[in-house]
Amino acid sequence: MFSNSGYPQRFATQYSMNGGVTKLNTFDPEGINDTMRKMVVHHTLADAQNRKWN
Repeated sequence: MFSNSGYPQRFATQYSMNGGVTKLNTFDPEGINDTMRKMVVHHTLADAQNRKWN
């Protein structure tokens, strides 16, 4: 993963848990738009940011 190498993620698909709270990892919002994101990972950036965990 790029994030393990110090690079932010591009498609906003990686989450981590810290203290029992799951949150979206740092991502680069430039260069990837929602049209491309939906073609690859089938959701928008807003979907990723608003994801609810059980």
